[in-house]
Amino acid sequence: MKSLSILGFSILFEVCALTCCVSGNLSDTASFQKQISVPGAGELGSDLQGVGVVQLPEQTFNFDVSSAFVDLNKVGTLSLTVPHNSLSNSDLSFISEVVVSIQPQNSSEPAINVSDYMVSPTPGTTIEMPVENLPTFLSYVSGGPCTIGITISVNPAKAPPNASTLDYTLDLGLDIKVSK
Repeated sequence: MKSLSILGFSILFEVCALTCCVSGNLSDTASFQKQISVPGAGELGSDLQGVGVVQLPEQTFNFDVSSAFVDLNKVGTLSLTVPHNSLSNSDLSFISEVVVSIQPQNSSEPAINVSDYMVSPTPGTTIEMPVENLPTFLSYVSGGPCTIGITISVNPAKAPPNASTLDYTLDLGLDIKVSK
C-alpha cells in the first residue's frame, strides 16, 4: 500500500467528508529527517583526548505539520504516536548521550526534553530513543511550527578521525477514526 503524505491524506478526507458518509479508521506516518554533523577526533582537538565526554553544541531544525492536523481533526478523531525517534550511522560507538528537545517557534511554551538517552552498551547502527513527555510533545507538534534541538555527547577517544554525518529520524504515526 502506498503511503500518503499528510497533506494528501488531509485533502482525501476533506473530499470524502464533504461528499459522503464515511466511517472507519485510517493510518499514515509522517517522517522527518535531518542530517547532523559531528566533528571527528582531529576537529575535537588532541587536548580533549583524555576527557571522558564532550557535549557538542545543540543542532536545531524547524518543522510545521499543524495545518494538516487542523484539517484532519475536521473529519474525525486524530491520535498521534511516535513510532521512531532515532539516530543512525554505520558507527555510533563514540556517542555517549543524546538529548532531543522541542519548543514552539513562537516560544509560547518552554522547551522540553523529549528524549535524554544514555547510550550503553555500545550501540549498533541505530539508537532508538523513547519519547518522554508524549502528551506535551504531541501538543507542541499539533499546535504550530516547532524547533527540534539535538544535543550529542561524544567520547573523543572513540571518535572517528574525521567528521561524520548522523541521520536523525522522527516519525509521527497518525490514526484517524472517521465517522461522518
